Amino acid sequence: MGKFLKGFISICCCLIFTQPLSISADEIASQYYVLMDAKTSRVIEGKGEDDLIYPASMTKIMTLLVAVEQLKDLDEKITITDEMLAGLAEANASVAGFVSGETVSVRDLFYGLMLPSGADACVALAVRIAGSEAAYVELMNERAAELGLTQTHFVNTTGLHEDAHVSTVREIALLLKAALRNPVFKNIFETKEIITETTWAHPEGIYLISSTFRYADPSMDYLIGGKTGFTYEAGLCLASAAEKENMSLILVTAKAPVELGYQPIHIQDAKLIYDRAFDEYHQVVLLSKDEALPALTIKQKFKANEIDLKAPETITAILPKNIERESCSYTYLNESLTPPITQGELIQTLMITCQGEAIASLQFTAEENIEKDLLFQLFTKENTALLFVILCAVTAFIYRFLHRRDKINNEV
Repeated sequence: MGKFLKGFISICCCLIFTQPLSISADEIASQYYVLMDAKTSRVIEGKGEDDLIYPASMTKIMTLLVAVEQLKDLDEKITITDEMLAGLAEANASVAGFVSGETVSVRDLFYGLMLPSGADACVALAVRIAGSEAAYVELMNERAAELGLTQTHFVNTTGLHEDAHVSTVREIALLLKAALRNPVFKNIFETKEIITETTWAHPEGIYLISSTFRYADPSMDYLIGGKTGFTYEAGLCLASAAEKENMSLILVTAKAPVELGYQPIHIQDAKLIYDRAFDEYHQVVLLSKDEALPALTIKQKFKANEIDLKAPETITAILPKNIERESCSYTYLNESLTPPITQGELIQTLMITCQGEAIASLQFTAEENIEKDLLFQLFTKENTALLFVILCAVTAFIYRFLHRRDKINNEV
């Protein structure tokens, strides 16, 4: 029975815990936001997280993700052309500062795209990879579909406003989570500042600084990176990630107002939400890898087998600090299993709940077939008539045998 079951983890990412952060909705200036557990995708806190938004330059998370997946040689050189820069100045797009005729490395285009939010780098990479920005956008939408981002649709690589260019803060958070699994993307995303290679147009290189770290408060030492965005229609936006005390969080805010001041409103919102989250929440280990689970019972007609199970990996959740593992319960959805069971069949789910809220589930599938007991198979409804005939024949044989034996004994 040891190889009978295979387990896999499913985290309930659509649930919002019933004890939210002690932040009034009025304190958050952004109209939309979502705070997500970066390990499990579980939403910790949110406001309008599934409403459609204009993502502005948060779009460039996808632009860069597709680029780093397509281009492996970061030293490859690309020459900037007039075609790549056409219309960007008129659209008031943010740029890294590359000029027509300048030959730059893929690496510098990656940094130019992410840190200062350079539209010039976006278009240059799109033309190099797909031949045109429009063709590259098709790749972006295909990648969004692969990631299950059903409400996300891109029209351009830069985030410049288009009515059909939309997403949600939840899906931008899921996109950032996926992008951070790519080591090249993650390294660029976490970079605060860099100077590009020297060229004839920039003999000392171009100084690039992250638009997120540029305005972040020094006390936000938990911040590992971010991508800002702004159009008049989108408002101020920010997709960021933070780590502290074994907690990994992703925060996406959108449509914050523009106000004069030292620190932009979306950065203020991020500091407020992160500070409260790290103060009020902690990471709880719900199951450790190879930890013994409640035995699983498989009932047969004449016996019952118990299978010893172990957690295939460590399961954690970010929960309010007043909730510990001891307050969570672990329950199988099915009390027991009855064969026949087919290989690959989903046969059991272990639900983990904390104070009445479903937090995670551990699902088991069968790695091999298991049939009914042989005797149970014999005593099925379909075989009743045949078994009756066989029983009668056996009974008659025994009766005749005994009768003949008695007759012989009497004669003797």
